[in-house]
Amino acid sequence: MAIYYDRASAGQGGRCARVVMRYNQIMQEVSDKAREPGFTAEGWNALAEVVDVDNFRRFGNFMEEQNWQEYVDMLAAWGASTKFSSEFRRLIEGEDGIVTLELQENNNGGLVNSLSMYEINEAGKLFRLHIYLQMPR
Repeated sequence: MAIYYDRASAGQGGRCARVVMRYNQIMQEVSDKAREPGFTAEGWNALAEVVDVDNFRRFGNFMEEQNWQEYVDMLAAWGASTKFSSEFRRLIEGEDGIVTLELQENNNGGLVNSLSMYEINEAGKLFRLHIYLQMPR
């Protein structure tokens, strides 16, 4: 198990840590473009670089389960209305393809703490994403 306390060292970590860091880099890049004129939901397919889209499942904040297309549709709606950024807290890379990433997320000025668990398959692709949030009342 390896623990990283900054983006730079996590980005140089093991194979699974690098997948998660690349996913989050793409997420930020695409969310920055999502409010621009002419941007479409297809822009979120940039994440497919690191996602096993055929087997992907996201387990979300409200205990919902989404496949890849449902996730892209949700991201399109979210990204069109949200200015997003995040502050890195910690990444823990397990020996079994499991990575947890703790962030403080800023969505339109509202802060939440997130802990996301990423499951990376043998091909080096994200196939399960579990989201947990803390937010003010």
